[in-house]
Amino acid sequence: MFYKAEMDARRHAARRETRRWPEAFVLAGYRWMSGYGTRAWLALVWFVVVGLLGAMFLYGNSGISHFEWFLFSVRTMISFFDPPQVDDLKKGLDLNTEQETVRLILRLAGPVLLAQFVLAVRDRVAR
Repeated sequence: MFYKAEMDARRHAARRETRRWPEAFVLAGYRWMSGYGTRAWLALVWFVVVGLLGAMFLYGNSGISHFEWFLFSVRTMISFFDPPQVDDLKKGLDLNTEQETVRLILRLAGPVLLAQFVLAVRDRVAR
């Protein structure tokens, strides 16, 4: 309980000072995405939601089901060094620039959300 109050105080103090807005932004995201690292389920929910949003933005008139796009977006989120290729879904399918941007966002958001989940589980086990 004290930890959450301390983090809230840091977030409010960073919001008051204009030069500390990056810290306020990071702390607000940390609060919304994993409850300051105390709720592992919240980080998992955000992981699934981001995967679903990625599948929704990747989906096009390609003849590929929504579920396959969801699996593709999750594989993109958890592959750190070698992302899955679009040819794995369907031969001759090319992504446009908006879809490549979505893939880039997924590749950045996936490790962050997984790290928040792992830290929340570690905090829960360490108690």
